[in-house]
Amino acid sequence: MVCPDINTLMSQLVYNAHISALQVTSYKPLKAWISKEGFCRFCTVKYNASVGDLDNMFVHLTNVAIQKHGSNYNNVHGGKWSLQNFSRYLQGTRGKVASDKLFQDIHWICLQSLKSVQAVMLSDRHCFEVYGFDVIVDDQLKPWLIEVNVRAKGSVPSAVCFATG
Repeated sequence: MVCPDINTLMSQLVYNAHISALQVTSYKPLKAWISKEGFCRFCTVKYNASVGDLDNMFVHLTNVAIQKHGSNYNNVHGGKWSLQNFSRYLQGTRGKVASDKLFQDIHWICLQSLKSVQAVMLSDRHCFEVYGFDVIVDDQLKPWLIEVNVRAKGSVPSAVCFATG
């Protein structure tokens, strides 16, 4: 697989990271485990802030169900990388410190999200919940929370997610 250069990844394509499993076994006290598994999804068309491109789904939505219909879709990696490959890529292009900080910031967002609902969540010591966190990362490697999914799938949906970079 030929990796796009850092300018393409960070400045021209919309992408988001999906932490595929965050397991919460207790809210009182808060006990959560973040999986090292997950994936990044990429758009296939260069980002453009033009009003004329607002309806172009291939520019703004990273969902593979949409992207696979685009003319620039890559059947080899499916527009996805594992989080491990993304981290390695960032380490090689931005440095280990920047990569580590991004993932620490993502974990901080996950934790703060859980803390924000801690007081209203029921806690059953015999049960646990799995959440999926979708985060978009800007060109300064700042993560932004998009959504949290309850009962998220605990595995990466496709072997394609593990294409090497």
